[in-house]
Amino acid sequence: MENSELQEWVFSYKLDYIHLRGMTTCFNDVKTVMHRALHGLTAGCWIEFQEGCFNPQPDDDALEGTALGRWCRLVASGAAKCGRDLTKAREYKQQLAETGFVDVHEQVINVPGGPWPEDKKAKLLGVYFANMLCMGAIDSFKKLLAASGELSSSEMDELSKKVKEDVQNPGIRWYMPM
Repeated sequence: MENSELQEWVFSYKLDYIHLRGMTTCFNDVKTVMHRALHGLTAGCWIEFQEGCFNPQPDDDALEGTALGRWCRLVASGAAKCGRDLTKAREYKQQLAETGFVDVHEQVINVPGGPWPEDKKAKLLGVYFANMLCMGAIDSFKKLLAASGELSSSEMDELSKKVKEDVQNPGIRWYMPM
């Protein structure tokens, strides 16, 4: 197994395409990975990041007083205490350009955080996102919740249960930038 950040890349050939998804918290120095990727690509080929930016955007004050709002704050706090910035994906476009990539494009999609939109396509996207959160993503953040230092194990379980209810609640209108 190789460490893309700390070790030289071991490919004996250049790549045509490098895809990274959900890697925001994996690297201490993503610019090192970008630099290695640039030198590991055939000229004119592509790197693609598909990342979420853990920066929930509520309609007005939709998250105030909700378990979901509390969970988001505690996850961000725990990540910061672990030395991780869950919003750093918003810097990737500039960092890719600084690294030497050209013709850098960024497309941000504000994914509905639940089944509340009236538009059919947006509603379906919100349903999928809420299901993804409920099927494992919420629980996968327990280490960061624990790092916040504000909840016991049983309190984390109770909060996670309430968050799963909140993401299914069409009255709580929020987006997650992806």
